[in-house]
Amino acid sequence: MAKQERAVRTREALLRSAAEIFDTDGFVSASLSAICSKAGVSSGALHFHFASKGALAEAIERAAEARLRLITGPDLDPDDDLDAADGTYAGDDLDAAGRTRTADGTRPGGGTEAAGRTRAVGRPVPAGRPVSPLAANTAVGPVTAEPRTTGGRPGTATGPGPEPADRTDGADRPDPVRLVVATSHRLFDQLNTDVVLRAGFTLGCEPSWQSRADLHGQWRDWIASALRLAARRGALADGTDPEDAVTVVAASTVGFEALGRKDPAWLSQERLSQFWQFMLPRLVPPGTGPQKGT
Repeated sequence: MAKQERAVRTREALLRSAAEIFDTDGFVSASLSAICSKAGVSSGALHFHFASKGALAEAIERAAEARLRLITGPDLDPDDDLDAADGTYAGDDLDAAGRTRTADGTRPGGGTEAAGRTRAVGRPVPAGRPVSPLAANTAVGPVTAEPRTTGGRPGTATGPGPEPADRTDGADRPDPVRLVVATSHRLFDQLNTDVVLRAGFTLGCEPSWQSRADLHGQWRDWIASALRLAARRGALADGTDPEDAVTVVAASTVGFEALGRKDPAWLSQERLSQFWQFMLPRLVPPGTGPQKGT
């Protein structure tokens, strides 16, 4: 058992070290010797777990895909009319700031532990029912784009989690637009605190690396599923084509992620809130847009 635990720790240290170096130096410039040195392991230990630098990159992308799925949940079915009693998604709930909270009332700092492992604590989902992020992320009142505060970008979670929120579930059918806003804030939180997730997005844009994952496409597809559901429920402003809305929201948020690789200010909650304050009045019916002080 001790050997197995040590092997798990070594593998996680290698993944995290590789993610940090891929994120800062890129795939081509990253060296196996630098990854070993950063992880504090030998070259032999690295090759025991990963045959090559490409194998490390593939493992990071798989981990990043899983972490993004924990943030978004599965794509939403346009025919999904689940109500707020239909289970939860990955144990996540939203606090007053729209950020992730696990069932024990804490915020997992990007869904990861210090060693970079994905973590989720969930309540039981009824047998035979799909897990619904709509059911998990119900909130009432107008859609809001108020800024969220977040820590810096050292690659690990910073600062304490938010105080427990006072939430009331009063809507039978949660608002998909609200879910997109809250989930985008969660994604930006995680991009600032989870280097494995961040490196997964970075690798997807590396011209020298033939990525087998498409995190940008995964994010865009989830936005599309949510906004198509919003259109079906009449939650978009009159005359708003959901496909046009998908293009704007996906391109803008992905663009912030790309710009944030050089300037972390683009991944700040304040910058994202500015986008939503501009976007929501054009996206949702009058009277349901961002409200100051809510």
